[in-house]
Amino acid sequence: MKFSFRLKCLGLTICDFFTSLLFIIAFLFYGSDAIANAPFPAIVIPVTTPFESEGSKRIRNLALEALDKFILETKGVPAAERPVFKLIIDFNPEGKAFTSEFGPAYDLAQSLRLLKNRGSLSIFGWVHGEVQRHAVLPLLACDNIYFSKDAVVGGVIGESGEFLSNTIRTAYDEITAGRFAKVVIRKMYSPDLVIVKATNPKGREIFVERAEDPQGEVVMQAGKEGRYDFSTGKALGIAEQEPADDLNALAAILRLSAKSLGDATASSRDFVPWRIVLTGPINPELFERFKRRVSRAVGQGANCLILQFECGQGKAESALEIASFIRDLEKSSRVNPIKTIAFHTTRARDLSLIMSLACSKIIMEEGASLGSIEESLVANPETRLRVRAQLEELLKDKMGGKPEVKLLAEAFLNTSSRIALVVQKVTGEVKLIDSEDLVNQPAYKLELQIKPFAKEDENKPLRLRAEQAVDSRIGVANTVAKDIESALISENFKPESVPISGTDW
Repeated sequence: MKFSFRLKCLGLTICDFFTSLLFIIAFLFYGSDAIANAPFPAIVIPVTTPFESEGSKRIRNLALEALDKFILETKGVPAAERPVFKLIIDFNPEGKAFTSEFGPAYDLAQSLRLLKNRGSLSIFGWVHGEVQRHAVLPLLACDNIYFSKDAVVGGVIGESGEFLSNTIRTAYDEITAGRFAKVVIRKMYSPDLVIVKATNPKGREIFVERAEDPQGEVVMQAGKEGRYDFSTGKALGIAEQEPADDLNALAAILRLSAKSLGDATASSRDFVPWRIVLTGPINPELFERFKRRVSRAVGQGANCLILQFECGQGKAESALEIASFIRDLEKSSRVNPIKTIAFHTTRARDLSLIMSLACSKIIMEEGASLGSIEESLVANPETRLRVRAQLEELLKDKMGGKPEVKLLAEAFLNTSSRIALVVQKVTGEVKLIDSEDLVNQPAYKLELQIKPFAKEDENKPLRLRAEQAVDSRIGVANTVAKDIESALISENFKPESVPISGTDW
């Protein structure tokens, strides 16, 4: 009876089977603390207006953080019973119209597609106002689109008079391929098109241009760009069949209780940040200084530590101890968890990789890189095995348990390994493989050579550059920032309000 009462207090509904299952498993295996801190099975991220490139990065980072936390918290759940994480993008917060130029809109659309490589995820676009110009592109990248009865989507050119290049037109085809009728998408930027209803060889109704079927039933005449309301969007296959006029209605459609929805933008509002700078060799002395600074920060009420790594060399054993200490900060404080954010600077070297990977989130400074770990630092065979095992475990947490973690962990230590990012030619599936194996996998094509990336990387352990580490197809780091001030702003912190401990007490 007590257990039932707990579930009821959490706001779970009987129909929300998978969510209930997750909480039950958490209770049985991890106890009441796990239930109190169980992850949301869905998160809502609103877009911001005006929408620029930073807005795209913000949504990507919030989504990655929420998804990575969910994957980490549910990794003990059997794969067959693990729920699918639901990401809901609110395209009209407060009912405001959403518009965008092509660049940031395309960036967000690509980011949403690449997020699918991260783990079991469904992406839902929610429209309850107007979505105009190229803002339609990330909306069309969502798995499912829900309209309110007042929603309107389309009008890519509008009053701008923009000429769409072949590159932009190809991007629309690429993002929507196989999911929507081409003419329905093209009508949004080509007013001269006429949409007709036709029948394909299998007897199914489809929508095509009038040139393809002059006898087809005209659905939309030439003269205006396509701007689709709920009724039209539903008929043309863009909108789902049920309207979602508010968030509660959408939650009900998705079989979620209102309390199982998290607000990703609320995450930083409750954090008390503190910045700790780590410089010099990584050794027992650095570890002791670090522990004192953490104790001081937590004693002052901090529950979010921004760890600015400017250290390297030293002892691998100390790096492993510091990494273990960082990981324990959150685990040992379940009631008031301490979030750790690594700011991995250009001065962070070799063994600092291990410590950054132990943090909840990694922000890379422009020009920084993760690794490489020189052989002399892991010359002892036992130490090398411990470092490799720790790297594998940390990468598994960051990459959602992908099988490639072993390959990557070994590459950080091995001078001769070669790694390639490849794409399945038909399905678009992306994975990392040993470059030598590509010849044996004709269904895949080379997308990017990861190691060696440049001539200077030959015969050296892996050095993962910032732009590679944050690529969601690899997914080791979260984002890149120009400097520490930019990093703090990206986390919604005011730089001048974040205390810093760069010296010892």
